[in-house]
Amino acid sequence: MRKAITPILSTILLVMLVVAVSAGAWYWITNVQTNLQQGVGSSIEDQTNLGSYQFVIVGVICDSANDLVTLSVTNPGNTAIPSTESWTLIVSHLNGTTIDINNTFSSAIGELAAKNATSIEIYGINAIVSGLDYGIKATIGSGTSSTTTCTAI
Repeated sequence: MRKAITPILSTILLVMLVVAVSAGAWYWITNVQTNLQQGVGSSIEDQTNLGSYQFVIVGVICDSANDLVTLSVTNPGNTAIPSTESWTLIVSHLNGTTIDINNTFSSAIGELAAKNATSIEIYGINAIVSGLDYGIKATIGSGTSSTTTCTAI
């Protein structure tokens, strides 16, 4: 007569194996996987916030006689916008046709402290005509932007 595992004992072992595998999967899902997702989410959030500053155009004057656009901007955020950030100004007709792209004024701005405002004069904006409306878009770096319109004087 051969000796073997009885059906009752094999059933008990099989149930214990299923419970152990289920407990391991539960631990993975609730702890390890959650921690991995939170870590990746934090990393993505950190990468997204790099170079992302807050600013709002609160006023604009388009001066066709002097080829000048004067922006009044405020930084409502809690982070200063450093003087090393590159600013770009895009002036366009309201139909979307771009008239001028200017990024030569960045060095003249300086740091824009948190909760502060400043006025920026951008000279050399050609082709603006008195009495016409224009779209103004200012961008910092490659991300944050603010838009408004002005009627040239």
